[in-house]
Amino acid sequence: MKMGEVKYVSVPPADARKDTLEMAVLATAALDDLGPTSSPPLATATKVDQFVVVDEPDDDGGITVTWERGEVQPSAYRDKWFAISFLVHLLVVLGAGMAFGPAWWNSLRTVYALSDVQELVDENLIALNGYVYDVTGLFERHPTGPAGIEAFLHDDASRLFPRIHPAALPSYCVNHAKFENNDELQHKKTVCSALTEEDLKNGLPCHDFLAGINATAKYMGEFEKGVQAHDEEQLINSAFTFWVSIHDRVYNVTDYINNIRNEQTKQIEKDHPLAYLEQKLNSLIINNLNKDATELFVSLFPDDKLLGCMDELFYVGIIDTRFDVVKEDSNDVDTEEYSVDNFEDDDGGNRYERPSSEDGIYAQEAPPMEFWFAVISIALVSAPALSFVALTVMSRNAILLIKVSLWFSVALCALSSVLLLFVIPGAGFFYGVITVCLICYVKAVKKRIPYAACNLKCAITILRANLGLGFIALGSMMGLLGYFFSWFLAFAGTMQLDAMTESASATSSSSEDSSGLSAAGGIVAFLFILSFYWTHQVMKNVVRVTVSGVVGTWWFSPAEAASFCSDAVRHSLIRSTTSSFGSICFGSLIVAILQMLRDALHNAKNNRNPSILKCIAMCILHYIESLVEYFNKWAYVYVGLYGYGFVDAGRRVIGLLKTRGWQTIIADNLVGRLLGIMSLTIGILTGVLTLFAAFLVEEFEAKEGMQTWLAAGFIVGFFVGLILSGVFMGLVLSAADAVIVCYAEAPNELQEFHPAIAEEMSKTWAEAWGDLSGPVVVGLGGGLGVV
Repeated sequence: MKMGEVKYVSVPPADARKDTLEMAVLATAALDDLGPTSSPPLATATKVDQFVVVDEPDDDGGITVTWERGEVQPSAYRDKWFAISFLVHLLVVLGAGMAFGPAWWNSLRTVYALSDVQELVDENLIALNGYVYDVTGLFERHPTGPAGIEAFLHDDASRLFPRIHPAALPSYCVNHAKFENNDELQHKKTVCSALTEEDLKNGLPCHDFLAGINATAKYMGEFEKGVQAHDEEQLINSAFTFWVSIHDRVYNVTDYINNIRNEQTKQIEKDHPLAYLEQKLNSLIINNLNKDATELFVSLFPDDKLLGCMDELFYVGIIDTRFDVVKEDSNDVDTEEYSVDNFEDDDGGNRYERPSSEDGIYAQEAPPMEFWFAVISIALVSAPALSFVALTVMSRNAILLIKVSLWFSVALCALSSVLLLFVIPGAGFFYGVITVCLICYVKAVKKRIPYAACNLKCAITILRANLGLGFIALGSMMGLLGYFFSWFLAFAGTMQLDAMTESASATSSSSEDSSGLSAAGGIVAFLFILSFYWTHQVMKNVVRVTVSGVVGTWWFSPAEAASFCSDAVRHSLIRSTTSSFGSICFGSLIVAILQMLRDALHNAKNNRNPSILKCIAMCILHYIESLVEYFNKWAYVYVGLYGYGFVDAGRRVIGLLKTRGWQTIIADNLVGRLLGIMSLTIGILTGVLTLFAAFLVEEFEAKEGMQTWLAAGFIVGFFVGLILSGVFMGLVLSAADAVIVCYAEAPNELQEFHPAIAEEMSKTWAEAWGDLSGPVVVGLGGGLGVV
C-alpha cells in the first residue's frame, strides 16, 4: 500500500457484525499509541502513520473499516538515537582512519627486489645493506652534494658502507677464545672490503663512520623506503657465494666463510682462528650454507638476540615471498653439495660449486596480466548472467527444483555417512541418523512444496519487475568493502599508538617489540570489533527493509513497482535510510553484540585451557543469536512495509504468528535451501568458465607447471560467482519473506491486483494446511484488517 492510499473493507452485517465489531474495538484499544474508543458503531482511533475509523452502519447494516498510511510511525522516531549513534561511530572510524591510518601505512616496509630499484627511474632509490632508501631529501645534505649520490642511484651502494668490526659485537655473539692473542681480530681497522681497485682509483669513499646496520639506520633511517628482497633463484645466481636464511632474513656469509677456509685445501675449518662467532652459531652457518636454517636456529637458541649479531655482520635483505610458489622447499636441495668437505676445484683442491638455476627451486612463474584480466572479467560478467538465468529456471521449475534441493541434501548427508563409516565410525553413524531424519522431513513437507514454490515465483516476479534492487544490493556490498578498508586503516593506525599498548623493551635490534594491550587498548579494540559487526548487519538489513518496502508497494499498488528503477524502489530506499534507519540500527546492534560475544567465547574455547562451561555457553549463545537473527528478519519486513519502530515491529511479528499460526510455514525454510544450492552451483559454473578462459591465454598455456595458477583461477571465479549470485539470491529470499507477511495480512489485495498469483497461492495454501474460514482480525500496519 502506498503512502496516503485509503483502503475500504466491508464487514459482514447481522450476527457476524457484532462479533467483528467487538474484536475490532478490543484490538484497536490494545494498541499503545491509539486514542480512546467508543462503543460500536462509533469506534474511532487515529495514529500519525495509520488510523482506523469505524463509520456509521451503511444501508445494508454493515460497517466500513478504513485505514491509511501516512509518513512515519512515532515508534520509529524513538529509534532515531541508534541511527545517530551509528552515524557518529562511522564518522569516528573515518576520522581515525584519516588521522592514524597514513602513519601506519607508511610504517609498513615495502618490498623491493634489486630489479625494482633499477626499474623505478622516477624515484631516487638506493639499495644499501638489505634496505632501500629514497635519497631525494639527502641531495642537499650530502657533503659532496648530489653528485656524490647520483652515481649510485638505482643500484646497490652497500660496498661503500662497511660492516661492524667483530670486536665491537656484544660478548654473547663471539667466541672469546678466538680473540685471545689474535691481533687481526683485536686491532683490525674497519674497512670497506667490498671496494674494488677500480673503486679506489675512482676515489669512492668508505663511510667507515657508519659501520654496521644500526649506525647506518641512525643516519639514513628517515629516508628508508623498504627492504630488499631476494628469491631463491636470484640468490643462486647472485654474487653471494655463501648465504644462510633465518626467519626469511638473508645473510651473506661469503667473506666469513672464505676467511675460515684452509688456503691449501680450500676446506672450511670450523675451528679456524678467524671463526670468531659463538660456537653453535658458527656451526649452524657452516652446516646450512645456501639453505634455510630457521628450524635449527629455533631449536638451538631460546631467543632471537643472536640475530642482532647476524644483522650487524651479514644482513642483506629478506626472502621474497610476494610470489611464494616454491615448488620444493630449499631444504630439499642435496645437503651434501654444501658440506664442509665437498669443495673440490679443477686442480684437485676443494671449492664450492653453485647449483644451476635450472634446478628449479622456483620452477613456477607468476601468470601474465592477461590471465588475471581474463579470469576476473569472465567472472564479473558470467556470475550476474548466470544469476538471471537461474531466476528464470527457478520461476518455471520451482516445484521440481525444491524437491531436487531436498533430495540433494539427503544424498549429500548419506554420502558423508558412508565415507565417514570407514574413517570415523561414530561420525558416520551420526550422519546416518541425520540422513534418516532428513528423509522423514522430506516426506513431512511434501505437501508444502507447492506453496513454497508459489511464494518463490511471486518473489522472483517482483524482483524481475524492479531490477534496481540488484544495484542497491551491489552498492551496499561495495559500501561495505569501502567501510572495511577505512575500518582496517583506522584499527591498525589506532592500535599502534603508545596508549593502546603496554610497552616492553625488545630483546635485540632484530626482534619484534613484545607488548600487550593496555586497558584503554582493550576497550578501543572491543569497540572497533563491535563497529565491524554492527556495520555489516546494518548494510545487510538496509537492503532487506528496502526489498520489503518494494514488495508492499507491488502488493497494494503494482503500477508504482513495475520498472527497473520504479518509484517503489526509490521511495523504499529513502525510507530505509531515513525514517526507518534507526530501527534498522537498533536490531542490527543486538545481533552484532551477540555475534561478538559468540566469537569471543569461540576464541576462549580454542585456547590452551578449554572449559566445558565455555563450550556450553558458546552453544547457547549461538542458538540465541540464531533465534534473534531469525526473528529480526521478520521484524524488518514490518519495518519496511509499515515504518514501525523495531520494538513495535517485533510485537507485530509475535501477533502475526499467534493469529495465523504460521510457525510451520516459516520453519520449513524450503526456499532458502534451494537458493543456497543455486548460489553454490553458480559459483562452480563461474569457476569453470574462468578456468576455460585461462586456457585461452596463449602465453600462459605455453608454460609448464601452471596447474597451481589454473586452480587459483578457478577458485577466484568460484568465489566471485558465489558472492555475486549470493547477492541476487539474498534479494529473492528477502522478497519471499515479505510475500509471506503480505499474504498473511492482506490476501484480498493480492486477489484484486494479481488474480493469477492469488489463485495459485490460495490453492497451494489449502492443499498444504486446509482452508481458513471465517473472519480473522489481524494487525495491518497498526491498523485493522478483516480477511
